[in-house]
Amino acid sequence: MKWELESISSVVFCPTFNSADVFRVWSALFGDSPDQMMKAPPGAPPGGHAFAVIEGIHTSVTVSPGRIECAVRGDGGENFSPPLIADRNQALARLMEAAHKLIDYLSDSQINRVALVSVLQNPVDSQPDAVSVFREETKIGANIAPDDALDLSFTVNRRVKLSNDVTVNRIFRCGTAIGQFVSVQVDGTTATPSVIDFPSCFIHLDLNNVAQPMSGDQAKQLLSELVSEAGATIFR
Repeated sequence: MKWELESISSVVFCPTFNSADVFRVWSALFGDSPDQMMKAPPGAPPGGHAFAVIEGIHTSVTVSPGRIECAVRGDGGENFSPPLIADRNQALARLMEAAHKLIDYLSDSQINRVALVSVLQNPVDSQPDAVSVFREETKIGANIAPDDALDLSFTVNRRVKLSNDVTVNRIFRCGTAIGQFVSVQVDGTTATPSVIDFPSCFIHLDLNNVAQPMSGDQAKQLLSELVSEAGATIFR
């Protein structure tokens, strides 16, 4: 089975972090302005999202009270192909550099959790093929997941101990889905939409520690250990 990496994200949780200025956070991490930026609408909880393509890598920062996420994602490329990360080592290095800068930026805040989230997908030719991959990955038999099943999902959380007696949730989710690419061809005043479906089986791995106060150095060390823990999945 060929698993492709779609995205990796690191999340830092700080209960005392109240800033909703995503531009300030982005500038601290990357030193320039994002290509796109959005703020929460009036009446919604404060927050924001910033995005840019940096050296060919789709990079984003999402800010909300107590939570900051950095993510790197794949590019769909030509021919409406699924958005996948071409160079996993480069993407992971970019993410870790940004995550370490973020932890330094939050030095005056109280960090109590960090997370590393990886999403992989196995593009297939048909929905029955996606079900077949799902069965192989989860060991769930045909009597539970018939060939024509849609939107399958299996989730399990297994807690593991890392160094310094830190307990980590290892949340593994496998499922099937049908993605869509939508394009619109405009001819004068007529717009003709075109929709292309692509079935796949996906893996979503969320590693995060049980909340406990930690220093910046401890947060960086834990994040490195989460990368090691997730390595077999990210580079499978």
